[in-house]
Amino acid sequence: MRNYLCQLTSSLLKIDAVNLADNLNKHGEDLWKAIILLENNEITEEEFYKLVPLVDSLYAKEQERFQHQLENYFVQIHNEILELI
Repeated sequence: MRNYLCQLTSSLLKIDAVNLADNLNKHGEDLWKAIILLENNEITEEEFYKLVPLVDSLYAKEQERFQHQLENYFVQIHNEILELI
């Protein structure tokens, strides 16, 4: 799990999505653990959904900027690939 979160954070930082990477660093592990607890019926859905709005609201604030950063990254990669060809 930590390896996945580290890789995802690294990918977000590559496209300069610093705020999303910070959000993932702060809340990713807790959310992941909550998903496991929910799957194992160790917490209720109500308890799980108390965590989701916080993380979701942080993502929603960054969604437009993230989309722009992601598009810019893919344009850059596309251009680099075309230069190689």
